[in-house]
Amino acid sequence: MRVGDAPEVLAIYEAGIATGHATFEHVAPSWADFDRTRLERPRLVAVDEGGAVVGWAAVQPVSTRPVYAGVGEVGLYVAPGWRGRSIGRALLERLIEEARRAGLWTLQAGIFPENAASLALHRTCGFRIVGRRERIGRMVPRADDGFRTGSGVMAGHWRDVLLLERRLEEEKVVTDRAVEMRTEVRALLFDVFGTLVDWRASIARAVEAADLEVDADAFARAWRARYQPAMQRIRSGERGFVTLDRLHRENLVETLAAFGVEGLDEAAIDRLTFAWHRLDPWEDAVPGLTRLKSRYVVAPCSNGNVALMVDLARHAGLVWDAVLGAEPAGAYKPSPQAYLRSVAMLGLEPARCMMVAAHNDDLAAAAALGLKTAFFPRPEEHGIEAGRDLGPTGPWTFVARDLVDLAERLGC
Repeated sequence: MRVGDAPEVLAIYEAGIATGHATFEHVAPSWADFDRTRLERPRLVAVDEGGAVVGWAAVQPVSTRPVYAGVGEVGLYVAPGWRGRSIGRALLERLIEEARRAGLWTLQAGIFPENAASLALHRTCGFRIVGRRERIGRMVPRADDGFRTGSGVMAGHWRDVLLLERRLEEEKVVTDRAVEMRTEVRALLFDVFGTLVDWRASIARAVEAADLEVDADAFARAWRARYQPAMQRIRSGERGFVTLDRLHRENLVETLAAFGVEGLDEAAIDRLTFAWHRLDPWEDAVPGLTRLKSRYVVAPCSNGNVALMVDLARHAGLVWDAVLGAEPAGAYKPSPQAYLRSVAMLGLEPARCMMVAAHNDDLAAAAALGLKTAFFPRPEEHGIEAGRDLGPTGPWTFVARDLVDLAERLGC
């Protein structure tokens, strides 16, 4: 970032302020104030092919006390026409690298809960939510008070702020652990629904295509909500084992009735049931899995049946060495048999396998049986507002930003 970038940097800042969801500030500062209140390093801009600034990132010190000299607060803004094009991620990933080189040991961010895109970006880049400050500040009201307000529809509202942080000095520990894992771990077992594939958006699209005249996202969520109760009847012994395809179909019939949908013939119900065989992968899933396969045996340990997993692998481009999980084991996670029989089928001990999942309860069950564990968040699986699995809740062996980052941490 150079002095010559000032007009564009401040204009992008103003555009962010105008959304009402970026900051408590109601007007961008002068360049002199901006320059004075940010660290000299790191300061970054993203530019288009013509050299125009389309985004920026900088760090403010959190305190003048020497004990906090290595702690900074992230500020990151992307021009309106460039949002959703991975500019923010590129800036934040580079900012993290530069901050470490500059000697910082912790980066913090304060984000409004309503700013789902920023929360997802920071979570993807390794930040974790450490707290929530309730009604901590009030947006500048619309009434003429001598200021030009940028608070938009939130003007006059009291706002909560989520506090996020990422520690930087722990990176060498992760690297050392990766060296150990290369000799200790032979196979990676993967959760699939939500961890590798985006079931919610994929099923919502299938519901829309079926022309059911319902809220497609709400229908997808409601269908999925019957998933665990249906499996629990099998785990409890109330019912014998049946495949997930069968449970999905039964749950679909119940969901159609709950939404008042009538008149679908059997063939239409079957077609919609098999939408679970055509779920789209998250962006990092295929490249990350492919890299991990170069060093480890990789296999699903999913509640999906074998035919479902095979079709899903072909549709999504998932590269497996074997298909394991509920049907081969005859048990649904988190029953111990689902994990232990999958491990045994590979001829391995639990300690030589790592369970990879975006769900803390899945990892807790695997860890209790002696498997290593790896977590990364999928905040968009249920949506930020659901507050589910937004960060690690246990002492997992690895915590990564996504599957590509996990591959990096494991030396692949």
